[in-house]
Amino acid sequence: VLSCIMKKYETVNMLIMGIMDMPSELEEFGDRIHRVEFMDYRKLPEWIASVDINLAPLNDTIFNRAKSENKWTEAALVHVVTVASRLGAFQEKIRDGIDGILCGSQQEWFERLCDLVEHPVKRAEIADNAYQRCRRECVTLMNSTNLCEWVKEHMTRCCGFILPAL
Repeated sequence: VLSCIMKKYETVNMLIMGIMDMPSELEEFGDRIHRVEFMDYRKLPEWIASVDINLAPLNDTIFNRAKSENKWTEAALVHVVTVASRLGAFQEKIRDGIDGILCGSQQEWFERLCDLVEHPVKRAEIADNAYQRCRRECVTLMNSTNLCEWVKEHMTRCCGFILPAL
């Protein structure tokens, strides 16, 4: 799908963050593919904000179904739209077409990415919806009271004794 997108749109570049083996289908686009190694987490928001579309493709495995939606959250907080696989936490969290894009097939990935490449206003609207939702629902400041109440409700009193050697 990425090869088809890059053939169709000569202005599309790709930024790979972290370690990834380059698929042979993408080798012809080497001058349009940029790599950034693992970095200090404090620099991550700036790099994510430098792209227009955040991709989160996952194979449908038990391991991937257990992954969190952090990649969506990180992108949302810097006003970047995420296109993710329709599974696990992405499927539970993202409202498709409203604050992110979900895809389940290669055809869907191609069509939805083309739509976002061709419609920057739509991209910005979805990214802003994600940002607003994250500010309301996903930051500690807005959730600390609920978290404290949950801990109090589920906490059981435990007593422990530590005895030094006699």
